[in-house]
Amino acid sequence: GNLCLRPVDSQSLPQELWLVTGQSNTETTQDFGSPTEDVLVKWTQALSGEETPWMSLAGSFPALAGLIGQEIAQRGSASAMLAAGWGGTQIDCWLFEGGQCYARQIWKFLAVERLPFHGVIWWQGESDALTYDLMVTNAYESKLRALIAGW
Repeated sequence: GNLCLRPVDSQSLPQELWLVTGQSNTETTQDFGSPTEDVLVKWTQALSGEETPWMSLAGSFPALAGLIGQEIAQRGSASAMLAAGWGGTQIDCWLFEGGQCYARQIWKFLAVERLPFHGVIWWQGESDALTYDLMVTNAYESKLRALIAGW
């Protein structure tokens, strides 16, 4: 799909900047068709390191970020959605202290753009559940709390 119809200067982003992040569920794309002017989007792709410029939501884009951005727009507010998922990762990868996913996806964005997030939408898949080790699964709640505290 066509991702970049018209780049937008990051200085003109709306006040509601949302980070949509997590595992592969946040990477699944959907075709959004014609541009939605009230929803600006940027997509950082984990493995390649590529990212789009800020643009109006159109064409193929991560579904969760696009749908939430449209919902915010329907309520009368413009939004900017940063999609930064990484499929097949575990929560440890996203922790502020030493997490490779955090460093590659989130910190890179914060350091370069220096824009505050209005909120974070976290969608973790099942990588942490694919084990029979109760120590791993029982530690998930404390790791999720650490993840949130790191933001």
